[in-house]
Amino acid sequence: MAGLLVVGTTYAGPAAAATDSTVPHAKPDRIVLNPTVYPGSTQLLTWRTSPSVTSGYVQVRRYGETRIITVKQRRTRIVTPSASANKARHHSAALTGLESNALYSYRAGTPGNWSGWSAFRAAADTDDWDILGFGDTQKASAAWLRNIVESAFRKSPKPGAMIQIGDIVDNPRDDQQWHTLFDAFGTRLRNVNLFYTPGNHEQCILVRCDDLDGQAYRGHFSFAKNTATTMSEDWYYSDINNARIISLNAFRSLWDQKHFLEAALESNKKQWTVVMLHAPFFSGTKSRSNASLRKTLLPVLEKYNVDLVLAGHDHVYSRGHMRTNGPVYAVSVSSPKFYSLDNGSDWRENGATRVVAATQAATFQVVSFDGATMTYRAVIAAKGAKSSTSRKVGETLDSFIITKLSDGTKRVASP
Repeated sequence: MAGLLVVGTTYAGPAAAATDSTVPHAKPDRIVLNPTVYPGSTQLLTWRTSPSVTSGYVQVRRYGETRIITVKQRRTRIVTPSASANKARHHSAALTGLESNALYSYRAGTPGNWSGWSAFRAAADTDDWDILGFGDTQKASAAWLRNIVESAFRKSPKPGAMIQIGDIVDNPRDDQQWHTLFDAFGTRLRNVNLFYTPGNHEQCILVRCDDLDGQAYRGHFSFAKNTATTMSEDWYYSDINNARIISLNAFRSLWDQKHFLEAALESNKKQWTVVMLHAPFFSGTKSRSNASLRKTLLPVLEKYNVDLVLAGHDHVYSRGHMRTNGPVYAVSVSSPKFYSLDNGSDWRENGATRVVAATQAATFQVVSFDGATMTYRAVIAAKGAKSSTSRKVGETLDSFIITKLSDGTKRVASP
């Protein structure tokens, strides 16, 4: 099984202590590896500098070789976290012509102000690999979040990708929160592809803040472009190894995304499909229900029988389905910001079955692919004082296995 280590999927060396601060400098920091449509042959990189650094480059070489290729940035933008914080310039570059499964080293910056060398492995067409998933990370202290990340990487030391399902920070205008995030992940964001979908907090939706164009998260991250819309990077898909990962924005233009989702699923030739969005189709918290999501997007997911749908927003853990062997819907949280668990009415009243539920259990998820099987585990990394589960920290809160059968059907079962 791919639950522990997959040699040749990616490079994720020990996470060094972060040097990032809230003050940007000429030397790059907050370097992130983001996926393109085909991360086996192309990659996106983003990084931050002081505003005066208008140019930016990436130097990349095959690991162990001396020939260096220099790539010029594709775009740059100024981000102003808040009136009391320093402005920063965020850069983005695209690396092309990569060889699948090859190991590369790279650095970003300008002559005289290069970052340190980092490494990544271009995605391979492997069917044996892991994804590490994280729920809402907002309101987490550096120590709390670092514990979540370290615990996850002990379970899967070399994942092929990471998924974060929104509300990555609580207030996008508070740059200290971005510092906490990057400090907790250390250098891993430089080495492992991050699939991220925006939450309502980053977009200042349903909360009080004034970053309505999402300049902070749009500066820090860059993603595949699969559509011609101006919001193209808010919903995208990427083919990595034997899976198509699809990100949706739960708070923007659902009708446009319905057509995008249909096309992405219709054209999918990968064995597995994982869909991610911030708000869940079936809520686990009292007084919440996302009827517009269910009306617009849920029929598409059920029609194409996607494998796994990951969401957050409710600050509880819940998992269920509409059909026994249909799409699995999982909701998780990774921060200490917990809400009360409801009695499952939103699931029942909308034709779904909630199988597992818990409150005050901060988890990470390990999704392991091994040929025709996908194993899902939600592992407890921390608990609140009023946790509803008797499972201990480090134990598996929830798990299931999806098996693709030779007749084209699939089976979802407990291990």
